[in-house]
Amino acid sequence: MSLLVIFRTICTHRCLIYNWFADYIPTIFHTSSVWLTVTLAAQRYFYVCHSVIAKRFCTVNNIVKASKPIGLLVILSVIFPSTGLVLSSCC
Repeated sequence: MSLLVIFRTICTHRCLIYNWFADYIPTIFHTSSVWLTVTLAAQRYFYVCHSVIAKRFCTVNNIVKASKPIGLLVILSVIFPSTGLVLSSCC
């Protein structure tokens, strides 16, 4: 294996890692924090305006159940549109 091939391989992997940490990972965390804040706002609304219903529906188990699909949808919404960018050459 020549030195040029090794250098191109290292450059390609470094660019892919950089793209993930510069573009995709912050987007995943930002989008998930926004939707978790929306979930928290909805929970607070139910506690203030509909306190009788909130005691039955706003439990820790239900909040965890609501957080899992949010996380999955956020990750899928970032990964699927970015697959074309990941497969293309960045160097």
